[in-house]
Amino acid sequence: MRGVLTLMVYYIQCGNDFTLDFGDVDETFYNSLCSMLDQVKKQLIAGNDPELAAEFIPVLEHEFQRIDGQMGWGYPDEFGEQVAELRQRFG
Repeated sequence: MRGVLTLMVYYIQCGNDFTLDFGDVDETFYNSLCSMLDQVKKQLIAGNDPELAAEFIPVLEHEFQRIDGQMGWGYPDEFGEQVAELRQRFG
């Protein structure tokens, strides 16, 4: 599961990098990133592995810090909510 989660988070990071480098894209683009983040969240919750969550939550929190206030379409808000749910779940 770690490898799949790593790839999923990398997908999100690449999307974030693209937007930070080239500017806002469109709603469909951000929906895709939110969908991937939701899948990461679901995988971590389903796995119920605190050590695995402790590995990925800080990475996602760092991504949120990078994008907060930098992107449109409500994407940072959704991202922050998803990460907060994980933090609440795993402490």
